[in-house]
Amino acid sequence: MADKTLFIGNGLNRTLESGISWNQLMAELGSTEPEGSDVPAPIEFEIIAATKGRTLGRKKSDPYKELKQKIADLTSSEAVFPNETHNAFKHLPFNHFITTNYDAVFEKLYDEKSLIPSNIGSTRNLLGPIYRTENADFYHAHGFHKWKNTICLGHDHYASLIGKIRSKFYPTEDETETVTKLVTHQIGSLEIWPEYLLTNDVSIVGLKLDYSESDLWWLLSLRASVFAECNGLSKHANRITYYKSEIEDRKLSVQESCRLRALEKLGVEVRRVSAKDYPEAYRKTARQIEEDWNA
Repeated sequence: MADKTLFIGNGLNRTLESGISWNQLMAELGSTEPEGSDVPAPIEFEIIAATKGRTLGRKKSDPYKELKQKIADLTSSEAVFPNETHNAFKHLPFNHFITTNYDAVFEKLYDEKSLIPSNIGSTRNLLGPIYRTENADFYHAHGFHKWKNTICLGHDHYASLIGKIRSKFYPTEDETETVTKLVTHQIGSLEIWPEYLLTNDVSIVGLKLDYSESDLWWLLSLRASVFAECNGLSKHANRITYYKSEIEDRKLSVQESCRLRALEKLGVEVRRVSAKDYPEAYRKTARQIEEDWNA
């Protein structure tokens, strides 16, 4: 039986009274884009940085340092606590938890048995776990507020993250060897979050999955190619389910519909969850995940 991974985005935190949206975060950094703007967050982030004279490409320099510090301050989870929406997912039998959030709100549901040594923050791209509990480990795919240099938002950082993932999957000239051995269980876990999108049953919740999150789309495309029928590995394919909250009286945008079709073309199962509001939708989603995993 495959291990289980729960992958959540900012949706659950938006049910908190103090929850902050990406548009609000960008506005705090200086964006003038209106709510619902189609300008991707990485581009808007780089526009803000450019107007402040932050120059990309300088060696041993992070031009976004001050902006990342502000993001870290805005997303700090020190005074924020999970609510009943988060709690609905606590008892799910997952082995791994991945989030694109910078805070540790979800982890506050658990007794933290040990914390990965703080020098993990000296690396730019976080692939390993931040926290471990008795039954699961916790990964922050796009950075952690305590270590501002890990916060991933600009295109430069996304590109760096993909490069780091590639170096783990393809450490030798034989570029298929590590990935093939992973999905066929010829080698053990690398203990990095990207591998679970190839080997675990993954439930994705509260994640908008913008096209700008290029690392995630790259991984989903890689997975689709690995398990293509022509490669003879389809019997090893894991299951990824994207749970889409559909709120009453709210129509899907054209962009949302296109993203869902793209996910399905990449072999991701899209499961729609209808509800009157997001808290109800997430509680129903938690119950549905448990049913799906127990099926």
